Amino acid sequence: MRGRLLLDVRRGAEAHALLKAGAIDGLSIGYTTVEATYDANKRSRRLSEIALWEISLVTFQACPGAEVVAVKGETPQTIRAFERFLRDVGGYSHSDAGALAHGGFKALARRDAASGTAGLVASLHRASAILKTNQF
Repeated sequence: MRGRLLLDVRRGAEAHALLKAGAIDGLSIGYTTVEATYDANKRSRRLSEIALWEISLVTFQACPGAEVVAVKGETPQTIRAFERFLRDVGGYSHSDAGALAHGGFKALARRDAASGTAGLVASLHRASAILKTNQF
């Protein structure tokens, strides 16, 4: 998901400062269940449809991976965060994001040249444009 903070509002400015400092990075959702099934053997409930009411910034998220991966104007600080940024914002596949994050454009170019995958140049231009304009 993408979110927007209202920096003219005190709480929005505070949340932005906390995000930039890395003091908070978790996400939590508020929802009501529309449709679900219960598996008695696994003692688990599978939600097949929910009504999403809100998304909140939290210090400790309940679901691993439910975290802010980038703050506009900031560079992701870890390889994992950069990979997620490339997937979520840049539209890269899991394998392309991994190749870019761990080996840079050269690693992706070597892999794609060997497999004959088309579209590498467009992909690199898209990533460069995103990174240059800080659109994350």
